[in-house]
Amino acid sequence: MRRAAIGAGFVVALTAITAGSVRWPVSPGWVAASLNAAYGRSRLLSWGEPQAATFSVLPWPSLVIVDARLDSASGANIVSSPEARVDLSPLELVLGQIAAAHVSLDSPTITFDLDRTPFVGRLGAADAMAALNGFAPLGSVNLTNGVVRVLSRKRGLDTVIESVRGRFDGLSPASTLIVDMSAVWRGGPLILSGSLDEPRRAAHGKPSAVKFAFQSPLADLTFAGALAAGAAPGAAGTVTGSSHALAEVFRLLGAPAPRVLGADVAISGRVKASPEDVTFDEATVTTGGQTVQGALRLTRSGGRLAISGSLDAERLSLAPLMDPPEPLLAPDGGWSRKALFAAPSGDFDLDLRLSVGLLDVFGVGLDNVAASVLLKDGALTASLVDATAYGGRGQGVLHLACDDSATHITARGKLAGADFGPAASQFGWSGLTGAGDAEFSLETDGRTPAALIAALGGAASIALAGGAVSDVNLEEALRRSRRRPLDVSKDMRSGGTAFDRATLNLLIGKGVAHIVNAALLAHGLRADVQGGVDLGSQTLNLRLNAAQTEPTGLAAPDAPHLSVVVNGPWSNPTIQPVDETDGAQPDPSTAAP
Repeated sequence: MRRAAIGAGFVVALTAITAGSVRWPVSPGWVAASLNAAYGRSRLLSWGEPQAATFSVLPWPSLVIVDARLDSASGANIVSSPEARVDLSPLELVLGQIAAAHVSLDSPTITFDLDRTPFVGRLGAADAMAALNGFAPLGSVNLTNGVVRVLSRKRGLDTVIESVRGRFDGLSPASTLIVDMSAVWRGGPLILSGSLDEPRRAAHGKPSAVKFAFQSPLADLTFAGALAAGAAPGAAGTVTGSSHALAEVFRLLGAPAPRVLGADVAISGRVKASPEDVTFDEATVTTGGQTVQGALRLTRSGGRLAISGSLDAERLSLAPLMDPPEPLLAPDGGWSRKALFAAPSGDFDLDLRLSVGLLDVFGVGLDNVAASVLLKDGALTASLVDATAYGGRGQGVLHLACDDSATHITARGKLAGADFGPAASQFGWSGLTGAGDAEFSLETDGRTPAALIAALGGAASIALAGGAVSDVNLEEALRRSRRRPLDVSKDMRSGGTAFDRATLNLLIGKGVAHIVNAALLAHGLRADVQGGVDLGSQTLNLRLNAAQTEPTGLAAPDAPHLSVVVNGPWSNPTIQPVDETDGAQPDPSTAAP
């Protein structure tokens, strides 16, 4: 009898286990309704009616759903999976309710439309709490061999992430949320991991400890700090990030890439962020091989990006950060008719202050630079507040304002106490030396060098001391003119002319530089220049007058003197002595007014 009872009990237990392990078909409509009833407090997602569903008790109460679907509040499909396993909460079953404790999605397809809710708009405190409470008592979600599609018509984005696998643990409000995901995107690994200590606290707008790490073919990012959601969502902490495809990152974010950055960037520092504002304190930014430090703020208002900040660097070169201007001259030697530079962007605003120990502006070196750049509604103002250049002190302002047809440019600047020998050599003329001051104020309109030169107007001046002009030997020419007529090629072009003081003042109108005053004073020598330069046609129309002087600086009545005219293209001008009886004068069109 005892053995029979044991055997009968064994059979009953085996029958119960077998019955508990059997998957019993259940109504798809009932499954969807039950799950939605359990998570009815969530406003973000709802279960669609599956194709089929089965239920079993052992080894854990669970539903297996064929063609599982999760839809957004608007009815758009977010998640579809050929098969989903939903482990149910035993406690809820005892109470006669269906509630998922764990969900496993096999080969799911997940669609994120960045132009739709919940990716647009702000998630308020009530919505955040409803979303969190809606997941209770769900503990985790497991994904295997998934595909994620991210799209946005506004950004021109449609990309697929493959081989998605990983887990979301602690989805209930009272648990620590943990994310551990991996995937393949654009042929490279995509990894996301992180945790949020107190989701319920964060949902109420109070800071909760958070950390995450993100790695992708486009960018890497790590963050550790605190997060708050609710009516005023934000985060604060330390961040490190880098990207070798910056333009693509900005496109994904729906913003144009600033032209003052290289293709790669790395940033680290403390950050405070909200949906419309990101502020970096004590930040270090490296882009295009250049490193700057300081504070940066990125704000977005009405879909428009604004960047502001104060940065400093020991050394900085502009060439790796932006394209240099196009050549001024065409292959034939004339002014180029190609656009000199791209119009300043009207897609974002910029307000930066910069301090640099050594700044390389496309080959021109400036020391101890204090500068600012302001870009507002497509108008650019670059100010050189102070700098050391060629041993002197310089300041200047450049303003560019563009419309559909042209660019209006104004520029002014001055350089005091500089060595103009290295400056002249750097700009292609090695025949001038001397120390002194220079100043200019210019205005023009156009996009191409040819147009800009043709419309150029303004004034410029230079005053030098203790220098020389090579390839023009006035002293030798005057000495030899006592004995015979002047031979320009032999008497003027051998050696040079040292001077005590030299001055040049120009007025510029419609591309023609008129000489107001040009004088050179040396020991035993005085010279002046009249006429002007047609910058557009690159032609000279000048008259040079020179005379020997007494120690008092005045010319004696019988002192030798000479006059020459310089005409023609400035690349190969004609220089001829003037017969004092012919009264030759420069062309009135280029003579001083």
